[in-house]
Amino acid sequence: QKLNTFEEFYPAMDYLNKKITDMKNNLEFDKDYYLDLSTTIQPTKNEYQNFGIMQAMDIINAILYIKANLPFKIMSWDIKTILVGSSHGGYLANLCAKIAPWNIDYIVDNSSYVCFKKIWRVIGFGKEIDYIKYPCFATFHFFNNIKLCCFDKTHWTTNKQSPYYFSNARRMIRDILVEEHLKTQSFYPKPKYIFYHSKFDIEIAPFEDKEELFSILKKLSFDVDLIKIISEKDIDGKFIKNLEHGMGMSIKTLIKKHLNEILKEPLQDKSCKKEISYKCDDLTYTFKEEDDKILLDIQKTNNDNQ
Repeated sequence: QKLNTFEEFYPAMDYLNKKITDMKNNLEFDKDYYLDLSTTIQPTKNEYQNFGIMQAMDIINAILYIKANLPFKIMSWDIKTILVGSSHGGYLANLCAKIAPWNIDYIVDNSSYVCFKKIWRVIGFGKEIDYIKYPCFATFHFFNNIKLCCFDKTHWTTNKQSPYYFSNARRMIRDILVEEHLKTQSFYPKPKYIFYHSKFDIEIAPFEDKEELFSILKKLSFDVDLIKIISEKDIDGKFIKNLEHGMGMSIKTLIKKHLNEILKEPLQDKSCKKEISYKCDDLTYTFKEEDDKILLDIQKTNNDNQ
């Protein structure tokens, strides 16, 4: 029987959790035993995990709408667009700069991941391979004897015959660390970047990936600063609280640290064609700003060998 709602799910799992406890007490199970259980999360509005592109386009469209319909009075039109984020928020900030660089002035990024080498499992199809090894996240929060291996609802799949196959092309457009794409972006008005990253961030957002991104951006003449958190001496208890992913950093404190200097800088000339294309294996993604909206067109490249 499928357990499709929390009201159906919780009593059944609570009973099972207590049953495992009883069996441990009767020495039928080892005291360290727990059950791994696959669980797919149902969003309240039935959304699915597209991962990145739709979210970034939503952010850009929100920015364009606000600029076209300002809810407040301004002294001049010399206003900057600054995106600030931690982890996935930082990733989305970088992705916004990739798909509409002419709209972004500054990225302030704490601990974002920039490629899918280690974090592809967060897209939601890890259960097709091994739900225990590759969950989006796992938790004992609800039941001490049951580890819930949780997955987002997604259409993406590892099945190469499916139209929803998460191909290399679909990965590339979502990756920030693609040198050819960064070269393409470099021909447009360049956002400025401030990165904070812990050297000890290994599993979620590997430090060496951010170092590589920093080097490529520098080579392409972007204005970029990487603040490396490399030892316990960097922990001050207020701004940097630990050496783990995200470093316990407050978004409010992060932007407050840099905002005054960012606002003092002159606004750069953003005159350009508001359209950018990225070649990704057999697909070409073109993002275009039109009528205060960002639009996406995906074209399949003809390949006689396929």
